[in-house]
Amino acid sequence: MDKKKLLVTVVLVVVFTSMLAAEAIRVACVGDSITYGSRIENRTYNAYPFQLGRILGGSYDVRNFGVSGATMLRNGNKPYDRLPAFQDALRFDPHVVLIKLGTNDSKSVNRPFFGEFKSDYHQLIGAFREVNPDVRIIILLPVPAFNYGEPVGISPETISKRIIPMAEEVALEAECEILDLYHLFLDREKLFPDKVHPNREGAAWIALRVQENLLQRSDPEFNLLSKPGIAGEAFNFHGFQGLQFNLDGLDMKVVVPKSANPEHSWILRARFFGHEPQVDISLLERGFHVVYCDVADLYGGPEAVERLTRCYMAMLLRGLQCKVALEGFSRGGLVVYNWAAANPEKVSCIYADAPVLDIRSWPGGLGTGKGSHDDWEKCLDAYGIDDEDSLRDFIGTPIDNARILAKSGKPMLHVYGEADRVVPPGENTIPFAGKIREFGGNIHLIAKPGIGHHPHSLENPSRITEFILAATLNIK
Repeated sequence: MDKKKLLVTVVLVVVFTSMLAAEAIRVACVGDSITYGSRIENRTYNAYPFQLGRILGGSYDVRNFGVSGATMLRNGNKPYDRLPAFQDALRFDPHVVLIKLGTNDSKSVNRPFFGEFKSDYHQLIGAFREVNPDVRIIILLPVPAFNYGEPVGISPETISKRIIPMAEEVALEAECEILDLYHLFLDREKLFPDKVHPNREGAAWIALRVQENLLQRSDPEFNLLSKPGIAGEAFNFHGFQGLQFNLDGLDMKVVVPKSANPEHSWILRARFFGHEPQVDISLLERGFHVVYCDVADLYGGPEAVERLTRCYMAMLLRGLQCKVALEGFSRGGLVVYNWAAANPEKVSCIYADAPVLDIRSWPGGLGTGKGSHDDWEKCLDAYGIDDEDSLRDFIGTPIDNARILAKSGKPMLHVYGEADRVVPPGENTIPFAGKIREFGGNIHLIAKPGIGHHPHSLENPSRITEFILAATLNIK
């Protein structure tokens, strides 16, 4: 190669490299000691911002602006926005800001100023938006603390009951994204050697969750709430916009993600909206919609199935995916499974939690469970059962439909307590799973030793979320 060609090549390489550097996405990690990496060996390499930068690669420029002891509260004992790191973060002019503050605000010295927490949070967000109006703000909810009984220092109870709800309100009001790190770590206490700070592995979990969020695909133009007929009373669902309304005679609730995924995925919950919501929250973070249709006092009977069909069609006509994930807690198992048996082509997967699968078990109480007399009378009416002969000949529960459900090939996941005396697994999940497997179906069980009917779900919903994601995304 002659000198002229070599010079041109060098210039092109320099220009191309400069272009790549100029296009790097700047990510500012704002926070306290957990962001800073306190108590982590070789923190400059192992704190979550540094691990995040490595896994994101050269197209991202991730900087750590964490300061040990920092508070969100401006009247706290170490307000973040009065520290040099805050000014450094502003000068960085980030495209993305990850805010992980609130842990130190739970200390007794800071609690008298909780009335200012939200306004101080808004002010911090506003400062970054003043530098860059298009900045992407992501609120990282505090991880749990495990130093139970702490009276004056970092308080686990204050984090969960005071700090997190206020941060969720800010996320909705300021139209910020939000990631639930709290439930991600509730079953990972071993990653917190001093009960407050995650170790290197814990920092890796934070980095991986943030990376997933930064790289996930979205369809920001899709807005379910703008579709015809969807108008009603707005509410805050853990930082996400919810709406309660009546559509075509159906009492419904929907919660929309900050940005829909390209598939417009959704999960349909038949009963107990908002109870143990960690799975729904984790799906909202991943671009899912959460839809609820009221089928109370119908026990999965024909009218409940008909209502879900109308709900499904209403959501399909308004742009949601043609295959829906179903979520059934307790008696909700009756309706999601009966609907799935009637509409297998419309289902992507079923997540059932301590589900009722045979009305004779609950509410009938005809086995080892105590049942419910009042519910039993309503249940018999919902199915049109008016005498013992009709009950003896009745076929119409999920257990009766096991062959149909198995042959549909839809993946199913059951989470249940082994000590459940309300909906005994030996009369519901266990025989149902046996029949599903006998007929070649696809069912997974997560048993909780020593747990009764409550609490539902898992503290850390990751296993459930991963099951739903695997079954739902990229469906053709």
